[in-house]
Parts: sequence; structure tokens; C-alpha cells
Amino acid sequence: MRSAGRMGIHYMQKLHASNVPKELVEKGQNRVIEASLTLIRERAKLKGELVRALGGAVASTSLLGVPLGHNSSFLQGPAFAPPRIREAMWCGSTNSTTEEGKELDDPRILTDVGDVPVQELRDAGVDDDRLMSIISESVKLVMEENPLRPLVLGGDHSISYPVVRAVSEKLGGPIDILHLDAHPDIYHAFEGNKYSHASSFARIMEGGYARRLLQVGIRSINKEGREQGKRFGVEQYEMRTFSQDRQFLENLKLGEGVKGVYISVDVDCMDPAFAPGVSHIEPGGLSFRDVLNILHNLQADVVGADVVEFNPQRDTVDGMTAMVAAKLSAGSMGINYMQKLLTSNVPKEVVKRGQDRVVEASLTLIRERAKLKGELVRGLGGAVASTSLLGIPLGHNSSFLQGPAFAPPLIREAIWCGSTNSTTEEGKILDDQRVLTDVGDLPVQELRDTGIDDDRLMSTVSESVKLVMDENPLRPLVLGGDHSISYPVVRAVSEKLGGPVDILHLDAHPDIYDAFEGNKYSHASSFARIMEGGYARRLLQVGIRSINLEGREQGKRFGVEQYEMRTFSRDRQFLENLKLGEGVKGVYISVDVDCLDPAFAPGVSHFESGGLSFRDVLNILHNLQGDIVGADVVEYNPQRDTADGMTAMVAAKLVRELAAKMSK
Repeated sequence: MRSAGRMGIHYMQKLHASNVPKELVEKGQNRVIEASLTLIRERAKLKGELVRALGGAVASTSLLGVPLGHNSSFLQGPAFAPPRIREAMWCGSTNSTTEEGKELDDPRILTDVGDVPVQELRDAGVDDDRLMSIISESVKLVMEENPLRPLVLGGDHSISYPVVRAVSEKLGGPIDILHLDAHPDIYHAFEGNKYSHASSFARIMEGGYARRLLQVGIRSINKEGREQGKRFGVEQYEMRTFSQDRQFLENLKLGEGVKGVYISVDVDCMDPAFAPGVSHIEPGGLSFRDVLNILHNLQADVVGADVVEFNPQRDTVDGMTAMVAAKLSAGSMGINYMQKLLTSNVPKEVVKRGQDRVVEASLTLIRERAKLKGELVRGLGGAVASTSLLGIPLGHNSSFLQGPAFAPPLIREAIWCGSTNSTTEEGKILDDQRVLTDVGDLPVQELRDTGIDDDRLMSTVSESVKLVMDENPLRPLVLGGDHSISYPVVRAVSEKLGGPVDILHLDAHPDIYDAFEGNKYSHASSFARIMEGGYARRLLQVGIRSINLEGREQGKRFGVEQYEMRTFSRDRQFLENLKLGEGVKGVYISVDVDCLDPAFAPGVSHFESGGLSFRDVLNILHNLQGDIVGADVVEYNPQRDTADGMTAMVAAKLVRELAAKMSK
């Protein structure tokens, strides 16, 4: 499938050929790049300060995600891997002690600086030469915060080149590399792409960044692979001779006389019986225990590593390969990590200052993306309102499953996957950036990883929405995430416009509990917060079919117009001819994907049969009369979707049709 990232590159190329000045684009790119690096710098600085304050660590592993998949020659699913690996690390199915007895709960063993915003950078028109340099610079920023050492989560294998380059340059000399893979990835330029995932080690060896390169697990190699191996003096250990090589490989000693050892693990080094969630299925590989034996017995000073080519879109339903990749990696400490630090000997003011810097850097990145897109849309001219996507990958306020946190990038992929054209049913062309643009995602998980609470997180979400709205004519179409995001988004829209809005809310549930399970920010309480705050005059809830006494009482308390599915047949004519927004600041639309019957949208956390059809929803949206000033599409759960991503396509079409309705 073609990714949203690729759409981004095409978008910027079109702008270059339009009446938008090239220097305007370049200035915007530079601002986005600097903001991206600042965010990595501040995350790394905070984690370095905290680890140093705890004391006693000579080397501390720090995760850095590089969600890049476009250099894959086959499938691009590895771009979605880093958050899935992190989730598997801390899913609770195992404890936090490694086989060698180290406690991952100790941040001196492991911390996390989040992800390089690869897709947002590509969407700004950054080419691969510059992108590779940005990845290298990000790795160096981690290494500057001694004692942090980078463990990079890919992404496809093309990321190894800029990471190894950074490690070698930062340490001031070559390193030894242990590379576990089914493929040697040493083509000169596979399919003409010098940055192909199949060419990463050619770039590394050409650059002189490695003295020795040992490749283990090889079982898909052709003449060029062997010739390139000989050219660079690579030690290639193929699976057909593994039984005779085992003793040597399980007792390696590397790194003497160089700056250390780098380990690169392509998950497909293993037989697909152990790791089915990969793009390239190559039977006859290593067992998981073979890999661990090699790693555990290695004698070396490991100065960096990566785990790459896990493809969540090919994994089993229960996420078996995510667990494999997680065990190969180490883990993300998340909110629990920071809570422990706050109660340890780390001064609170150190944590607070670091939190402030990361929040400001996160908002700066949104600001610069929005500014670039606003400048470009204004440069094209003629738009009164232009829809701008903003992703809020938040799932922790869900009362059941947290999979909606993974939704935004998969919705984007479905929007531009190529299975349909870019024209909406109402005839608007999504390739026209005056109809739809994108400012990327707020880094929710990275913000939570600094220890900020939900009060501040909700304020940060609101501020992000306002930054989009600052860039007239952009209007926010927010991709959730669970339904808790609607509260800070609506609050921002209302505050920015200076008064209440009317809300059309399509959902199986009214989400109006006072504080579901004691959580005032629960996804089941978002509309209680909205109505309490006076951010809406009218709230129409459509598709309701799971409502209890409290839901009805809260509805009466706030004067909500609740249209239940049991009466939809008689309400249809009214609902398909709505006129909203007169006398207020406009109309906000919130679409929970579970408003649809599960037959139309199985990829949701809460199955509630007897819902709307997809055409019912489109009829309501298409016929609505009102000035739509903001919208969200929430509660798509990729972990419950069909193998072919049916619900991703449903969510994508909702976004497409809403974008057309909002733009003018």
C-alpha cells in the first residue's frame, strides 16, 4: 500500500511546480526540521538528566524510534512498528526482568526518547539525503547525553545506515557490526535506490564506518550479494552452514581495536515460525533461542543497536511477532518510569524543567508544521476554509481497549493507499491542498512519558488545535485516538472562535458520564466536560444504542437531543436534513466509528450491533447545512480490524467526506 508519507512528497512536488515560491517552501522545511530535532534534543536531555541524577550508570540504553518504511522494496508496514513494539514491551504478559537478570524498570538500564517524526518530515518535502542526515543527527543528540546509548526501533533496514554513520562519527572511528538477517542488504543500489533497505550495508561499508561486518542467518543471497560481500570483506555466515558455524557464532568476541560494537537485528533473521510478522517470509532461519544465544554470549562493548523490519500488518492477531521484537529490544518506561523517578532521589525541579521543555518543543513542532501548511495554502489562493488533519494518538482514557492510540497513521495510509481515487462523492479533489492538508501528530506518548498528567495533556491538545487555527484558512479535522480527545479539541475551537458551537455527535454511546470509573477525562465522559464548560449550545447525539439511566439523566441535565437507533426509522427524515450553527460560532462534528453497525466497521473496541449503515452516516453528513469549523474521527481500533484493513478504509472515507464538507 502507498503510504501517507509518499503522498506528502508528491504534494510538496506539486507545490514546487505551482505558484508557491520555492524559498517559502525551503524556509518552512528548515523550521520543521529544526523543531523536530529540538524535540529529540529536549527528550534526550531530560532522560539524560534523570539517569545521571540516579547515578551509577556507565551506559544506559535509550530507545529511539525511526518509523520509516518507504525504502522497503515490498511492503511498507515496518513504518508502523515502533509504537507496537513499545506496547508489547509493557503489555503485562511478562515481567520486567531480562533473562540475564537486569530490571528494565530501572531507567539506568533503559529509557526512551520517542520517535523521529519521519512522516511529518517527508510531508514537508524533505528528500532522503536530508532525511538520512536528520536521523543521524537525532542519534547524535541521544549520544550527547552521556551515558545514553541508542537502541533504535525501525522501520525498515534503510535506517541502519544513518544510525551506524552517526555512532561511528560521534565516537570518532569505525566499529564492528554484528548483523543478523535473512538477507545481506548489500546491493549497490537496489532498484536504483541507494537508500533501499536492501542497500544499507553497502553505504555503511563504503563510508568506512565499520571495520568488520559479520552477517548471520543469511539464506536469501544472490551473485551480487556474494560479490559485494567479497568487495567489502564481509564475513557472511549462511544458514546452510549454521550447524558447523554455531560454536563460533555463539562465542563471538568483537570490538577490540575499534570504537565498539553495533548490533543490527532484522526480525526476519528468524524462521517465520518464530516471527511471522515480517515483510519477507524466508523459511529455514534461526530460532529465537539461536539469536539469544548469539547475543547473550557476545563479548563486546555494545555502543548501539537496532531492531528492524517488524511488520505489524503481517503479524498474527495476538501480536506474536511484536512480543518477539519486544524481547529482542528492551522497553519503554512510559508513565510508570516517570512516576518512580518522581518518588526517587531526582529533584522535582529537574523533572519539571524537563517536562516544560518537552511540552514547548512539541508545540513548536506543531506550530511550524501548521505555519508551513498555512503559508502554502494561502500561496495557492482561493480557499476560505481548508481542512487540516491533526493526529492525537491517545488511547489511555479508554475504559476497555487502548488500540485507538495506533489509529492516526493507519487512517492516513488508507486515505492514500491507491485503492480508490482522490475525488470525494461531492466532487472535491483531495489532491488540492486547499481541500485537505496535514500537520502531523501531537507526540502524545512522548509527552506522557515525561510524566505530565492529563490536566496538562488536555491543555496541550487544546493548544495544538489553536495553533492549527492560527493559520487561517486551516480548520482542524482531528484523527483520534479515543473519544476523550473531543473535549480538549472542542474547547479549543470554542475558545478560539469566542463562543459556543453546535455539535453533531454520531456514536453508539452518549459518552456523557460525569466521571466514568472515576476518570473525569474518560472517553465515556468527554461530552459531560464539553457541556459543563459551556462550549456547545446544542448537542445532537445520533446512533445511540448503548445508554443507561445515567446517560439519559445527564442528557436531560444538559439539554442534549439524543436520537436512539430504536427510533431511527422515524427520525431519519429529520436527521438527514439538519440545519445547525445559526446564532453560534459554527458546527463541530464528532464521529465515533462505532456509530456504525459492526458489519460496516468491525475495527472498534466496543461492538454494538444494530447501528447505522455507512450510507446512513454519509446521508446525514452530506445533507447537513452549517458552517463546519472543526471535526474529529475517533475510536478506530486497528488491533480489532480485519486483515485487509476494512475499518481503516471506512475511517479514511469518513475523513475524506468530512474534509470535502469542511473546505470551501
